[in-house]
Amino acid sequence: MRRIKFRAWQKSVRGLNSRGMMWQSDETFKDYVVGFNGSVYEKFVDSFAGESFDNYRDVSDNSVLMQYTGLNDKNGREIYEGDVVRYKLGGEWIVGDVRYDVPSARYVKRAERIGELWDYKDLSSYLGSTSVIGNIHEDPELLDQAT
Repeated sequence: MRRIKFRAWQKSVRGLNSRGMMWQSDETFKDYVVGFNGSVYEKFVDSFAGESFDNYRDVSDNSVLMQYTGLNDKNGREIYEGDVVRYKLGGEWIVGDVRYDVPSARYVKRAERIGELWDYKDLSSYLGSTSVIGNIHEDPELLDQAT
């Protein structure tokens, strides 16, 4: 069974970091919860009386949620929505972002420009040469390589 995992980009961290911070749903960041409605909640009170949803506050306005695609790149690194990947297509190296395509119900990666539009390929294609090189939040300049 595929693991359902998330990571989120926090646009600012309590005013301390203007660049933001990335976190994901593993043991390191157990103070964050994703609600059934897709909202992101941060734990702000430790309670010895037990867990209660009253101990969490909604930080969705400050967060961008990204889901794990269920796929790993050629180096074993997990691929999430919003990642920037590099892969070989027809002898040429392509750089593109990963996103979920609702009409086709699949994860895709940017492939090539056709006029003013971009063509997207299924994320699972060319997986043997695909490597994650960053993400659209921390490394937006990587998409400048996509021509």
